[in-house]
Amino acid sequence: MSNNYTVDVAARRLARVADRVRAELLRAVPLEAQRIAAAMRLNAPKGVRTTLANSIGAVQEDASGLSWLVYSPLDYATWVSRGRKPGKGLPRFFDPASASIVAWLEGNPSAAGPAGPVNLRQRRGRLGSRRRTAAELELRDRYMALSRAVKLHGLKANPYVALTAAQEGPRTRSALVDAVRRGAAGYTQGGAA
Repeated sequence: MSNNYTVDVAARRLARVADRVRAELLRAVPLEAQRIAAAMRLNAPKGVRTTLANSIGAVQEDASGLSWLVYSPLDYATWVSRGRKPGKGLPRFFDPASASIVAWLEGNPSAAGPAGPVNLRQRRGRLGSRRRTAAELELRDRYMALSRAVKLHGLKANPYVALTAAQEGPRTRSALVDAVRRGAAGYTQGGAA
């Protein structure tokens, strides 16, 4: 009888420890995910608009609360991180997959077209006007030139994701181990807690 009692007591203690460990992890994991996202935003390449860096975030993957994903939803984020070999251009200009690249071109004043640098202060012309048509044609021509350059030369990799993983991995591991230790504090094999 006393053997069953000690097994039941130990099982209840382990269940309480498991609950405490889970609670500590539920506090630590989201904080670490947000910290990693902030570090990745710092490591991401920044241009005129910093669209890529601003798009990086951490989202909870499932209902458990222990699985988080740090990523950028932009189409070209993978190309920036891994690079791209020559031989394949960008998506077609009117393809929805090219929207983020077109937005970058629209806001990048350093990419001069045939008419010189883009004037960001000038209002867009009305739909169907000569000024609007000329601006859209110039944007398309700049996009095609960029696509040809990518096709000929590829894209040089900027491994900001791997850099962040290497920088933040040890600190994240130690923070999660500390969370488990805090949750398991008070439990010893002798039966305390």
